[in-house]
Formats: sequence, C-alpha cells, structure tokens
Amino acid sequence: MAEPAPTTEVVWPSSAVIDDGSLVLVDGARSRVSLCRCAGGVAVVKRFRGATANRHRNAASRRFAAERRAAWALADASPFVLRPLATVVDAPVMALALPFCGRFRSLDVLLHGGAKHDWSPAGDRGCVAPSRAWRALLAFDAARGVAAAHASGVVLRDVK
Repeated sequence: MAEPAPTTEVVWPSSAVIDDGSLVLVDGARSRVSLCRCAGGVAVVKRFRGATANRHRNAASRRFAAERRAAWALADASPFVLRPLATVVDAPVMALALPFCGRFRSLDVLLHGGAKHDWSPAGDRGCVAPSRAWRALLAFDAARGVAAAHASGVVLRDVK
C-alpha cells in the first residue's frame, strides 16, 4: 500500500522531469543526484535506486518514504529549510526535485569559492560573488536549518 503524501507536498509525474544524463552530480549505490529540466526550468533531482511507492517493500522504499516525509515536514516547520519543488512518485521513478540556483552554485562553492563546473542554465549571467557578510549570514541561516532538523529528530549526513 502506498504511503499517503504529506499535506503540503506537490507531486509530479515522471514525465515532468527530463534527465538526459548530461550533468550527474552524485552517482551512488543508493541514489543518483543530477540536474534535470522540468516545468520550472532546472532542478536538482535525487532519484532513489530501487524504491517503490510502497514503503514496506524494501529498504530503498523506506529511505525514500523517510526522506520524502522529512523534506516536506522540515520545509513547513522552518523558513531556513529549502522547500522541495515536488516529489516524483511514478514507478519506476521515485525522486525529490529541489530548486537549483545556477547563480550561486552549491552552498560549499558559495561559502568557500572555487567553482569547478559551470552549472548555469543557458542565459544565466554566471556566478555572483557575495560579500563576506552575506556569506556569514547564509552560513548562520544554514546552521538554523540544521538546528531545526535536529530539533525534529532528523540527523543530517550532509548539508546541500
């Protein structure tokens, strides 16, 4: 039986996410994270390998269900947690679609510099170099998002 969607969740069909495989950010045993085209432009999409809509079916399905619930619940609970664009629950694709901001690249690149890739959508004016004060405020806000996750009982393995 499929798990009910969180109340604020937006669900897209798999056809709404076009992954041509041109820019894979992480290709791991459990998931694949890549930049994809979607209705809103460009999104970061995390696909869960082997997951189904039935969270009782296997470990991958349980991981997908847990991360799906946590992503939407934390975004509702804290203004410092990025709200997903959508969840794709359309077999065989089980994924989370997250906003992508090509102007700032990743949090790591934004805070520490040293971009190695140009992930900007076509027509983007390139990476913005924020001031030190702006970077410090962003790091503080990211820490507040992590604190909100921990207060909800969610332990993060990484911050993106």
